[in-house]
Formats: sequence, structure tokens, C-alpha cells
Amino acid sequence: MSSEADHIRAALDAGRPEEAVRLARLALAICPDAETYALLSAALRALDRPEEAVAAASDALGLSHDHLVARVQRGLALNQLGRSEEALRDFDFVVAQGGRA
Repeated sequence: MSSEADHIRAALDAGRPEEAVRLARLALAICPDAETYALLSAALRALDRPEEAVAAASDALGLSHDHLVARVQRGLALNQLGRSEEALRDFDFVVAQGGRA
């Protein structure tokens, strides 16, 4: 786990999703990775920006197809958008992998 990810996660845990988005975007500009995209997705969901959250989670999955946290984040964002069938596919994938997201 990177130091940047720790800071992003701390901002999310403290209820500061705007800060988490800013930190994630800075980190991604330097070194894109699936974990940071998944955290960005969580922050965007917290800001009720599910379309952007889906895109961020999809970017994570483009880097790491099996990233379970990104799958969960995308499923949750898709569900927010009312796209329950697509969300269910992501959740089913996580369950099939043992469900440890």
C-alpha cells in the first residue's frame, strides 16, 4: 500500500471526499495504478458523481482486470445509476473470486 493511497484513504475516512479526489488525481498524474483509481471511484461516489465513479473504476480494471475493490466500487456506482444488471455482473465476479474485496 502506497503512502499516497494511505492519505487518500484517510481523507475518505475523515469524510473529506473532495480532498480524496484531489489527492487521487495528483497521484494518478504521477503514476497511474488500479488502487488509486479504485479510491478515486469511492471518493466520487461519496460526492454523488456515479458516472465519474464508474469511469474511474473502469480505468482501474483496465490496469488490473481482477482488482476486486475496483469491481465493488464500479458495481456500487452502476447501482447508483440504476444499472443493476451491470452492477450484478461486477458483484458476481467478486463473489466468484472469493469475495475478499
